Amino acid sequence: MLASSILLTISAKIKIPFYPVPMTMQTFVILLIGITLGYKIGVATVALYLLEGIIGLPVFANSP
Repeated sequence: MLASSILLTISAKIKIPFYPVPMTMQTFVILLIGITLGYKIGVATVALYLLEGIIGLPVFANSP
């Protein structure tokens, strides 16, 4: 779960210039996590990612 959370954080920083709204690689990584880990561990991984953001770590897109 920790490795997937780190992968999700890295994918948030990768931007694809898509007109009119830019897109990050998070969509692809979320699907990849769901397919490879299953829905229970996938939900726990995303919950861990959100918890990291709530406590103040710069994990979201456009954060320093």
